[in-house]
Amino acid sequence: MNRKTKHIIRFLLILVYYPVFTLAPAVSQVSNLNQRVALVIGNSDYNAGPLLNPVNDARAMATALQETDFEVLKYENVTTTADMKRAIREFGEKIQNGGVGLFYYAGHGIQVNGKNYLIPTQAEIYREEEVEYESVDVGFVLAQMEAAHNRMNIIILDACRNNPFSRSWRSASQGLAFINAPAGTLIAYATAPGSVASDGTGENGLYTQELLKQIRKPKLKIEDIFKNVRVNVLEISDQQQIPWESSSLVGDFYFVEEESTAQITETTVNELDKDLWEEEFNALFNTEPLYNVQWKAMDNRFSILMDNRDISSEISNAVCDDDLLVYHHNTGKYFILDDYRLHQDNTYREAISLPYDVTTCWRSRDNLYWFFDQGKDITKQTIMSVYDEHRLIYNTQNRQYYLCAFFTSFQDGNVYPAEAVPSTNGTLWRNDGQHYFLYVNGEQIGFRTFSQWSGNDLIVYDEQSAGSFLLKDLYNRNDNQLRPAEIVAIPGMITWQRQDNTYFLYRNGVQFAGEETTVADYSGNDLIVYEKTYQQTYLLKDWASSNKMSTRNAIILFSSTGVFWRRSGNNYWVYRHGQIIQYELTSTWNGNDLEVYDPNLGLTYILPGYAISDDDTLRAAKLKQ
Repeated sequence: MNRKTKHIIRFLLILVYYPVFTLAPAVSQVSNLNQRVALVIGNSDYNAGPLLNPVNDARAMATALQETDFEVLKYENVTTTADMKRAIREFGEKIQNGGVGLFYYAGHGIQVNGKNYLIPTQAEIYREEEVEYESVDVGFVLAQMEAAHNRMNIIILDACRNNPFSRSWRSASQGLAFINAPAGTLIAYATAPGSVASDGTGENGLYTQELLKQIRKPKLKIEDIFKNVRVNVLEISDQQQIPWESSSLVGDFYFVEEESTAQITETTVNELDKDLWEEEFNALFNTEPLYNVQWKAMDNRFSILMDNRDISSEISNAVCDDDLLVYHHNTGKYFILDDYRLHQDNTYREAISLPYDVTTCWRSRDNLYWFFDQGKDITKQTIMSVYDEHRLIYNTQNRQYYLCAFFTSFQDGNVYPAEAVPSTNGTLWRNDGQHYFLYVNGEQIGFRTFSQWSGNDLIVYDEQSAGSFLLKDLYNRNDNQLRPAEIVAIPGMITWQRQDNTYFLYRNGVQFAGEETTVADYSGNDLIVYEKTYQQTYLLKDWASSNKMSTRNAIILFSSTGVFWRRSGNNYWVYRHGQIIQYELTSTWNGNDLEVYDPNLGLTYILPGYAISDDDTLRAAKLKQ
């Protein structure tokens, strides 16, 4: 291979792994992958027990968050529970499918029976039993965050001051109660559970004062930021105040990030334009061919010589309009017998050597295309995906993808190389920083999918094919490169076995989950199982009557809310993340749908087609916005 041929092949490989194109049709939007939204509330002007610093803390925190690229919703001295919930709901809508959501609260907060409550400034609380009606359960904030399917959520509670309402209460609980953080969430407290934090005597409370210093520092992971805050607060308070966190984060986060490699890569990609590609490509055809190949034809039969040796038995060929495309298996080279149909006079002519070493190539004219593999026309077994001026070709026989670079610019009938894009399972994905594109068996299905963050990864659900796919580290991979997805579940892929009252789940015959990583509940004679790692729900049909250790297929269930329901007669059951909701739900009709309100989470679910769905079948519930 000569130097220029190596150069163009390397160039084409760069195009494959650093594509510069975007898809024209509708695509699936992950909101803004780098979206940061914060809700900041500071309550100082209490009727009972005014506080010095929360409003100052909220103002300073809002400024600091804006400096670190957060969109900030800021509220001061929120007077009622309804107003506070309204602000939290607005926040919940803003963070839908976004990157990072952050909730900061400074003000009075109290615990009752292990639950934490945030108190509006005009709350009138005379008895412990009144707290839940006059304040907002922190669980309400968590529910909004969980419903948003964010990559990451952060709750910061500088709300551990003395309880001004507790003098006549039976219990003497101080501070806030510990909360186990849901997956992808960090909950930070100004002081340890059950302890009280100082409101401070300066411009800001002690905890927020130190937090403001740390979040402005570059290249600090969020865990290191709160560790530094703890060290400083302990020292300043003479070991009296110990900040605390509950974390289940599975991805990295920096308030101030260092320059990303994705941005550097993107700059390089943008330099690879069509004019450069065409210039490099045309330069190859000005080089001397590596082989002397001649051909002659008569009555559509031909002979072909390479360096005066007959190689007719070593080739495959395909018709290209009036030309004949020939692939020589021994050298891996393509040749064109120019105007083959017109030159049937048994006279030897020179063949045109194609100056690249690939087994696949394509040609197009008038938006029609032909695709060749080792000299054979395999167009009918391919599927084409449309990019702006490029095409991604999928060979359905060997499940291989190929890139046809600058397809729309080269409708000239010439033959151009196609480069293979690695994929072992028929999937590819890419992220251009705003949208993800998912290709499954040659079809771009991103526009019809739902997604949910799992740390830096994105789990993508396709209800139409009952398939789930993992886009690994998508948050950090916004460089537009094509990568294979991991198939989490497709019909027939997940099986289960029962041993006594224990179940085991298998993916392609390999156990991947059991009772330690799942949550399950009965659904009639069936078992509904929620697998925590991939946040996937399965139905184990006829569980109650299943045989010991017999292998059966699991049914993949999908709900963008993680909530399912079924109806039998006048009764209905609602399941959330694999468990039936035991407490009372209130319901109202909306046409044929039933709207069900969950008072513990403050969410309303829609049961679509409830009036005509009396068949005891599990169905997905929708979340009312």
